Amino acid sequence: MHRFNHLILCLFLAAAVACADAPGPSPAAKSDAGADSGTACSSSTIGKPCGDGNLCTTGDQCGAAGCAGTPKACDDGLACTADSCGTGGTCDHKVQAGWCNVAGGGCVADGAAKAGDPCRVCSASKSAVDFSIAATACDDGNACTKGDVCDLAGACTGTVAVCDDKNACTTDSCDAKAGCKAVVAVGPCVDGDPCSTGDVCADGICKAGSGKLGCDDSNACTIDSCKAGMGCVHALSKANCDDGVACTMPDACTGGVCVGIKTAMCPTCDLLFGASAGKLTQFLIGTSGKTGQGIDVDGNPKTCAPESNCADGIDNSAAVLAGFLNTPLINGVNEGTLTFVAEFAGYVGEGVPFTLNLYYAEMAQESKQANCKLNGDVCKWQVGQSALTAQCKPKFSFSDATVKDGKVTAGTKDTVFAMDADLLGAKDATLYVKGARIHGTVEFAADKKTIVSLQGVLGGAVPQTAVLDMVNAVDASLFAGLGLSKKEVLDLIAQILVLDIDVDGDGGKESASIGIRFSALGAVLVGTVK
Repeated sequence: MHRFNHLILCLFLAAAVACADAPGPSPAAKSDAGADSGTACSSSTIGKPCGDGNLCTTGDQCGAAGCAGTPKACDDGLACTADSCGTGGTCDHKVQAGWCNVAGGGCVADGAAKAGDPCRVCSASKSAVDFSIAATACDDGNACTKGDVCDLAGACTGTVAVCDDKNACTTDSCDAKAGCKAVVAVGPCVDGDPCSTGDVCADGICKAGSGKLGCDDSNACTIDSCKAGMGCVHALSKANCDDGVACTMPDACTGGVCVGIKTAMCPTCDLLFGASAGKLTQFLIGTSGKTGQGIDVDGNPKTCAPESNCADGIDNSAAVLAGFLNTPLINGVNEGTLTFVAEFAGYVGEGVPFTLNLYYAEMAQESKQANCKLNGDVCKWQVGQSALTAQCKPKFSFSDATVKDGKVTAGTKDTVFAMDADLLGAKDATLYVKGARIHGTVEFAADKKTIVSLQGVLGGAVPQTAVLDMVNAVDASLFAGLGLSKKEVLDLIAQILVLDIDVDGDGGKESASIGIRFSALGAVLVGTVK
């Protein structure tokens, strides 16, 4: 009996230890079971509350398969969220791609603006739970601003609009609600036609006054008029005139200047000249509208002439005449009937303005006797009386010449270069270039004053009438080598010479751009021909 009791005691103790080591229910299960006031399920507890250990279920109760509950309701009623129950039994509402779920605003599609505020839009890539500021067009509600746009702070702002109806006879203003307003004004105005003066406003319209614009330029060699919409026009005249010098006759207008022919009654000029001079050994029309053959006469680098053979803005429409006129020009230089000597009068050095004069000249007797080569040696020259005015001034002169880095520039839009056609065997004709300018290069000897070589381009515009007058005055034999009569040459020039320059400013192009190439070697001016 004692041994049996001892065995019963040992079995009881072993069972107690085993029970102490067995795991109990999890905290979640305890919680769920406690919440449901349930107990472990058995055949006798079916239909009774229990705890399934899942915080995302409610109403757990025992069934044939054990303890189970109903999924927790997490639907927030919004189409833009994906609803689920997460850790700890808390409902999760994740915003779906392409949407914003804005507090107090509900679902907003990506890119949609906040009601009444275009500066704030749903930008899902920036924030899915709030509106983002967008720099977009808007309307600030003020009719007096334009270009309204949302700024970085989300405010709709615009720039103040300028109310101007381009009518000088209205007073313009702006109303924040109505926008621009124009009130009829009275008083003086400008009607857009410079030919009328004293213009006044009447019924909101600027009407021409009774006054006329004065266009008299006090130049007898221009035909003055006023062209509607343009203003004063001073067309070049070929009329007789009076140069104010009694000993010259006849006097005639040439290139807008009254030029008289000196007679024996005019005093003989006896002048001294500087050390810087060069004899032109080449003088002919450039054969194209490219660099070295002309200059940019019209000042527009986007245009050039002739169109079929030009570049870089160079204008030399007269290049088409080179085949007709260069032969007499070349012959004149080679035979000594066309002799030009350039003088750098008052030249002291680079950067200092001086006067560039061109003279008709004759070789001095001492150079002739020494057999000085016309276009190959440094010869001595005398300025012809025909190269000087009755006041003993150069007929052709640039008063604004400069040399910089060996480059020579001279001339303005008002400079006129006139060449007597009788030097080419013609009579009573002058070839003149309006707006004559020189672009070239010069090389000096060691003394920095004596010219060794000079070359460049004389460019400008020559009226078609001046070209035709000169050709008409040249002896027909000069064109015999071309197999053309003078009339055929004149007709051909009238057909092929493209007029690309407006000299008188009347809006019509009556002149052709021209580039005359020249080169020179050193020369010495020793005085004038008596």
